[in-house]
Amino acid sequence: MAQVKLYAVPLGEVQGLFGARPDVAERVRAMTADLIAAKPKRRVFFAGDQTRTPVPPQEFEPSQHDVEAILAGRYPAPDRIVPAWLLLEQVLAGISRARHVTPLPDTADPVGSLDFALAAAGVGAEHGLRHLLDASAELPTHAPRRVRVGCVPADHARAMATSWASASLAEGPIRQAVTALAGWLTAVFGPDGRDSSDVDLLAILHP
Repeated sequence: MAQVKLYAVPLGEVQGLFGARPDVAERVRAMTADLIAAKPKRRVFFAGDQTRTPVPPQEFEPSQHDVEAILAGRYPAPDRIVPAWLLLEQVLAGISRARHVTPLPDTADPVGSLDFALAAAGVGAEHGLRHLLDASAELPTHAPRRVRVGCVPADHARAMATSWASASLAEGPIRQAVTALAGWLTAVFGPDGRDSSDVDLLAILHP
């Protein structure tokens, strides 16, 4: 089942991980140490792609070399894209002011299904999930195949929170997903939420 991860984080801080200053580099090394030290185990990442042939787990295991490549601002080699992305998400979890994960409706096009329901409820396309995911985060790295990432500023996230919270939707999985996402957006970016003036909304869609 697809899921969307939301992070309240300054985009400049995320971009600053690549070619990082020495103090930032040390912080990143500390935040990723447990992932590097974890015992290898058989696991499948991005399992929504059922056509992939299972591969040995070491091909997905992040290494210190992957960390240093990020810190040096180097794009990952094709066979290191997944490990590098796992490290990036580990660091995102550590530097974000708030984060949230919500499963999306189990449909052939979960983003389209959610946006269609929002549009029917009067939410403009500019405040839809697809628009968020299409807004470039301008990160100097490659996302794994079928993973999407987008970023919008706080004022846009605030407008999303307002429009989503007011949408009247029929009972069902789409309403559940919208309610969960709108609740988090309102808590973080809404008028009565925490101070979010200096953060952006970064979203990652996992198939």
